[in-house]
Amino acid sequence: MGNIVRKYEPSSSVLGDEVLSVNGRIDIEDGASIVVKEGGTLTVDESGVLDFDTAALLTIKSYALEDGDTLTVEAGATLDIEGDLTIPGAAAVESGGELAIEDGGKAAVELGGELDIEEGGALKYHGRTMQPTLMKFSYSFAADGGEIGTINLGGDIPSGAVITGGMLVVTDAITSDGAATIALHAKTADDILAAAVLGTNGTAGLHDVVADFTAAHAILLDAEKDVVLTIGEAALTAGAFDLYLEVLL
Repeated sequence: MGNIVRKYEPSSSVLGDEVLSVNGRIDIEDGASIVVKEGGTLTVDESGVLDFDTAALLTIKSYALEDGDTLTVEAGATLDIEGDLTIPGAAAVESGGELAIEDGGKAAVELGGELDIEEGGALKYHGRTMQPTLMKFSYSFAADGGEIGTINLGGDIPSGAVITGGMLVVTDAITSDGAATIALHAKTADDILAAAVLGTNGTAGLHDVVADFTAAHAILLDAEKDVVLTIGEAALTAGAFDLYLEVLL
């Protein structure tokens, strides 16, 4: 089937137990809206396109992209998800567009999927507008010491924020007199950097963190949190690092 364009009047509805399925393109034009009520289904098959023009509105209970699908929310348009949004393919919110996940709903970006919030675009999660922010946390043996225990690196990351990814940059190799381990967390133990001996994550250079821009490893905070460094097994004797985290605030 070719590139089908369905043009909707100012309001169209898909009721419970009804299915709207298009193997091609659904084009919601300026000023139009589609409402998929509970029990209804909107499906765009593989290689299909779901496109929202300026001032268009789509409100649905839940939506799952298929592999190969593309979802684009253009400037001035709003995609309002009352249930769950599942993204195994590619989704983008352009500058001036908005993707809203309502209370009780969730967005899941599967392995290999991508959700791109362009500069000026907005992701609204449970009533809060989420904007990506880069946060930096630093440790230095000279300033902070290195005894076994925990060192609070600060941050005051607010409740409801989502840590999506980051990078550990060791600027001065971290050393100890024994087999010391370091770990980093915000919400639960090891959720940013799993405890490991210094030869694994203490050498000078770049190191991965647990959060890797996938939903499976993202950290949703249920209270205001700081980033905490945990030193185990032996005290540190030297070293410094910067931790960079991308956080949706």
